[in-house]
Amino acid sequence: MSYLRDLSRSQKNSFLNAFEFFSDRAHQKTYEDLIASISSLQSWLEYYVTTANFESKVSDFFSEAVNDAILAYSFARVGTWRPALQSLRSTLENSLYFLYYKDHPIELLLWEKQKHRLGFTDLNLYFKGHPLLCGHNHQIETGIDAIEKSYAELSKAVHGSVAYFRMVGKSSFEYLPSIHVKDAVELSRFRSIVRRLIEGINQLLVAMFRESLQGAALPSLRQGIAGAVSAAKRAAIKKSFNIMLH
Repeated sequence: MSYLRDLSRSQKNSFLNAFEFFSDRAHQKTYEDLIASISSLQSWLEYYVTTANFESKVSDFFSEAVNDAILAYSFARVGTWRPALQSLRSTLENSLYFLYYKDHPIELLLWEKQKHRLGFTDLNLYFKGHPLLCGHNHQIETGIDAIEKSYAELSKAVHGSVAYFRMVGKSSFEYLPSIHVKDAVELSRFRSIVRRLIEGINQLLVAMFRESLQGAALPSLRQGIAGAVSAAKRAAIKKSFNIMLH
């Protein structure tokens, strides 16, 4: 923070006060909602991914996805919106890579040599045509619709083509850089994006690993998932896959 020396006292105070957003109790319910969503991915990592004998090179994709989600939350807590959304898109991508490469060891070897990489369009088509997923409703059962919509919105933030998450022009700084922007509207919008995306990822994971979740299996994981999935979609999962989330 050496550039603080060049700021006026009022500018220094504006910069330092931005960090108060981290402990702002006015938005505690929003923070709790975000934590519930992100914790569901941590539950998958703890209770399934690390115990299901996936090759470490495969499970590392999901570990990175969880870490990206935590980074997104951390950035959002201090009003650093663009990096928060960029990290969230990485959560989406790494979750899909995990599900793809677990079934494609040859492509994984090529990926390690930087000779294989699927873009989102190809991954989306792959999962829409997957034998475990095709024939199911991609909105209320598999989560593919939510993931597709989330990717489109997050890509706008990554490429700077959307105005409502801009960092410049909303802070009290007279000079750049504009690093922290306290804005409750952005926080609420970020929560909506997180909810939709992580709910979709949970739906997709449930659909892909349904046989491991049926009956009384993995109660802690099913409880973690329930905190990130709406009642209507929990009911659809119960009807389609015979899985109780509670």
